[in-house]
Amino acid sequence: MKNYLIKKKDILNIIGSRCPDSIINIRNKIKKMKKLDLVLIISDDKTTKYEIPKFCVFMKHKLLFVKKKKKNFIYLIQK
Repeated sequence: MKNYLIKKKDILNIIGSRCPDSIINIRNKIKKMKKLDLVLIISDDKTTKYEIPKFCVFMKHKLLFVKKKKKNFIYLIQK
């Protein structure tokens, strides 16, 4: 696994958010980003493990990292 430098502004905490709101929040965050920028997403919604990979394929973003940590899911997406 590569080491990525993630700044606080690049973290999107959507704990408590449920689909479709979680995907809308992710989309809005990525819209503001430049190409090749990274966003680290923290979610507690189980459906994100299906929805985020589909979203990345559909929007042609790169899903670099997925991890489950306790009750949370962590994703790293590159625009």
